[in-house]
Amino acid sequence: MRSEARAVVIGGGVVGASVLYHLAKFGWTDSLLLERDELTSGSTWHAAGGMHTINGDPKVAKLQKYTIDLYKEIEALSGQSTGMHLTGGVMLAATEARFDWLKSLVAKGRYLGIDAKIISPQRAHELMPLLDPDCFVGALETVVDGHLDPSGTTQAYAKAARKLGAAVERFTQVDQLIQNADDRQAADKLGNQAVLDEVLRLRLAQQLGVAMRTRCHRIRLGIVCLEAQRLLAHAPAHNAL
Repeated sequence: MRSEARAVVIGGGVVGASVLYHLAKFGWTDSLLLERDELTSGSTWHAAGGMHTINGDPKVAKLQKYTIDLYKEIEALSGQSTGMHLTGGVMLAATEARFDWLKSLVAKGRYLGIDAKIISPQRAHELMPLLDPDCFVGALETVVDGHLDPSGTTQAYAKAARKLGAAVERFTQVDQLIQNADDRQAADKLGNQAVLDEVLRLRLAQQLGVAMRTRCHRIRLGIVCLEAQRLLAHAPAHNAL
């Protein structure tokens, strides 16, 4: 394990792996991800994996479009498939008010570069034969909608991050963050930022009856040491994180 890291991401799900990749991509290649078990062993492995770009908030829609483009980027860099399938999608309007809202989404999509168009209920029926076109006044068809494999995507993020210089440590559980006075002094001299600017606590277990102390593996994060060894060897094991 690295003895020092500029930033530590705690939790190896799709969000943690994505954060690690972006840190490395933008220059923080001495970043480290710690995962208590295997990558994706938390909630990521059973996620549905659906994705879309249409959203009422243009900023969120732009972020969703960026993410879908990103999947192609990490596939190319890592050589790991994300299992992405762009199937397209349909949003339906049963009322005129809803139909007006769908039209506004298409207008927003034009300046965001999102491919979407208004279609008739009959066209929606052709795309989705199970729906009754008589129940709707209009619809919106999108191109960049689909699904992917959450586990494969997480592995792609992690592999891409490693290629950029970041590190991933599995089977390394973090139970507590403890501030170290000596590290604070050293960090001040080096001009490091405050601790929570550089520690990305995506997952942090709080376990009753377990105290932690850094002994063998000390990860210096500006003014913080991650506690990575149990003081109480007899303490009960906990799986929840």
